[in-house]
Amino acid sequence: MSNFYKLLILILVLIIGASIFYIFTGNNQNLDVVLSAPDSAMMGVPVDFKVEFSNQLNSVIKNVSLIVTLPDGAVFAGNDEQKLVDSKSLGDLGSGSLISHDYQVVFLKGAGSSSKIKALISYYSSSGVKYEQSMERSINILNSGIDIELKTPDKIVNGQEFNIDVNYKNNSDVDFSGLQLTINYPPSFTFESSDSKPDSGNNVWILGDLRSGSDGHFTIKGSAVGPDNSQVIFKSELQMTWNEKQYSMNLNDTAITISPSPLSLAVVLNDKPDYAATTGDNLN
Repeated sequence: MSNFYKLLILILVLIIGASIFYIFTGNNQNLDVVLSAPDSAMMGVPVDFKVEFSNQLNSVIKNVSLIVTLPDGAVFAGNDEQKLVDSKSLGDLGSGSLISHDYQVVFLKGAGSSSKIKALISYYSSSGVKYEQSMERSINILNSGIDIELKTPDKIVNGQEFNIDVNYKNNSDVDFSGLQLTINYPPSFTFESSDSKPDSGNNVWILGDLRSGSDGHFTIKGSAVGPDNSQVIFKSELQMTWNEKQYSMNLNDTAITISPSPLSLAVVLNDKPDYAATTGDNLN
């Protein structure tokens, strides 16, 4: 192979390498992107976050699009729970132009964990090359803004009546609306009464609006049966309304253990539990 062709191949390799480097690093020099969000959020309480970016090139960038992706268990306030991705086509962006988009998100589960919101921006340069730039923001998920406590005995005796004290309080700095509490009883539980009449069946209460710092209380009476040392588990669900859309949030389960009865009864024949009687026996 002549030196000319070797030189030509070397030039082509350098051009291709430079192009690849430009494609993968040039976008970081073209856009200044900021994703602003709080470090933590209470379950059920909307949080605001913002995506801002500006064109730092001396030319127009074309067909700009913004895609925001939420983690499982989060929702864009006012949208269906199944919608985890929001995509916007923003057209062309002139040199020095700034674009800002605000979002409101509600986390419906994941207390004690960290969730990530992701933003992806794509665009075309004036020469027709496509670029992408992504960012993400981690948010620590705290307990629910509405604290629901089902206070029960640790242990109960089979068939004995007991109380479930239901306490609720708005621990957040926002006002809630359209609150509805559902307590799902286990099959072994028999509902007897409540000092706050249920709004549907025997297990649904409409709490309505609850201002920041407000609280409430009611008591349920009932009984349960089951094998000794088994557990009776109550599951709770809280519904709320944000931006005219209703959302459901599962709360912590409450468990009660069924204790052995303090009374026992045994029938014994002739002092033997397995005595087999025959004709003419005296039976005690």
